Amino acid sequence: MKVEEELMTGGQYRVRGQEQRGETTHVRLRWIDASGEGVGSDELLLAVLGAVPGVVGSSLTRSADTETLELRLGAEDSATVTRARDAGEVRVVRYWPLASGWGARGDDPDNQWGRRPGGLADDDGTGDGRGARRRHHERTGRMTTLEDRKTVGSGPLSTRYDDAFAYAAEHHRKQLRKGSQVPYLTHLMSVSALVLEHGGSEDQAIAGLLHDAVEDAPAGTGGEVLAEIRLRFGDDVADIVRACSDGLDADGNRSGTWRERKEAYVSGLGDKPLDALLVTAADKTHNGLCIAADVRRYGQAFWSTFNASREELLWYYTSVERAVVERLPDSSIAAALQRAVDDLRSAA
Repeated sequence: MKVEEELMTGGQYRVRGQEQRGETTHVRLRWIDASGEGVGSDELLLAVLGAVPGVVGSSLTRSADTETLELRLGAEDSATVTRARDAGEVRVVRYWPLASGWGARGDDPDNQWGRRPGGLADDDGTGDGRGARRRHHERTGRMTTLEDRKTVGSGPLSTRYDDAFAYAAEHHRKQLRKGSQVPYLTHLMSVSALVLEHGGSEDQAIAGLLHDAVEDAPAGTGGEVLAEIRLRFGDDVADIVRACSDGLDADGNRSGTWRERKEAYVSGLGDKPLDALLVTAADKTHNGLCIAADVRRYGQAFWSTFNASREELLWYYTSVERAVVERLPDSSIAAALQRAVDDLRSAA
């Protein structure tokens, strides 16, 4: 996909990444100002059903307070977004779901358009996402045919994944799973495998391997670890790792009590980028299944190995499950997480 060099005076949108998820392609654009720096969280997610059309043109309209950008996508489709000139905010102002199935979603703190499952726009005027789900099912048939299955997955992995695995193995070499001699690396391997099995990209799979690296870094070194991940594996991986880490301060170091960290984490799930949400879901799926199995094997005393009570852990896993199901409805990873949390509640 190509985006014109200069879309707005004094800055531009640049493609940050593009991922194939079954029939859906997600393209992320980031507003870069004239100095070459990203502006806040000013990022635009475009979701495409089917092939990715090119951006064939763009136009810009300015007012005293806003800049409105229209991207023309192929012969018929267009998506229009507006940014507040003083805040660097991107907001969807108009959407036409035409031939290509393009949708547009930007940061919208007022949630004026409702939450869009999978980044698709609502098309029935209710603001509840039901129109998007209906249209998505009509187009995809829930990806239930063998031909559909052929489109799922990242494809062969590159040597970047090998490097990330080696990095994770070294970084977590001395860590063990709670109350056992099982290497902690087994959890990271399982999370990464779940990401790939549920259609994630290589970047997401790498983030799965590294998702605990910053949280588990020695005190005061979290920022350094995150910077190293960014340098070695790129912005997309580093951004997912940070989004999947709880209780990080501005310097990337962990702070706060267990409850404070988890409450902040849960409250942020509604705005978490979808690529990071898949990794979060894979993480909680594997942990939930492992906890349930250990409780059944070792009894209720196993809960004492955690820094939180049984009730607090059940609240946390249930809260994450609800957020994932709401934002990734009908996805295979949401279904897997539901089964894991159901199993956890049953074991408790």
